[in-house]
Amino acid sequence: MLKVYRPINTRCTIYKLFTSLLILNIHASVTLVAYYLYTNNLIKTFTLNKNERLKSRRLIQLLFTGGQSFSLFPFRVMYQIMNSGEEKLQTGFGVSAKKFGKATDRNRIKRLMRECYRLQKNELKVHLEKQTSSMAVMLVYTGNVLPEFTELKVKMQAVIKRLIKISNEKNSQDT
Repeated sequence: MLKVYRPINTRCTIYKLFTSLLILNIHASVTLVAYYLYTNNLIKTFTLNKNERLKSRRLIQLLFTGGQSFSLFPFRVMYQIMNSGEEKLQTGFGVSAKKFGKATDRNRIKRLMRECYRLQKNELKVHLEKQTSSMAVMLVYTGNVLPEFTELKVKMQAVIKRLIKISNEKNSQDT
């Protein structure tokens, strides 16, 4: 018999539910529970899917020509707030080939930037979902040396806080 637990502590309840389903060897139910939790936003997802990445040439061109920007060392952040879009938040990452001649160095920096962003983007994504606007962001690394993960993580947190502040200001101007 499957016990139904009252959701006092969400983490504990999810763990108990999964373990009881696995003990009973009900694999289809585990998949259904995971799908239910994901679709009802009961668990955070720390992914960076293809539709969350900035891939459109037209949108990238729009960012570089008509978007706003700010610098927060070691990043140059270009952003464009739009009224609607299929994805609320799209992000691209770049590193200068002039400062880092080796492609392996550029790829490592972009990989570190993506990882820092992936772990911290949920705050910005939830904020944008509450509003009716969407945002396209391009992060360009402007430093001269290979960064450490911890340094980038702190700076990425500051960038996300600033983007939330900018989004709030834009939203208050519109109303």
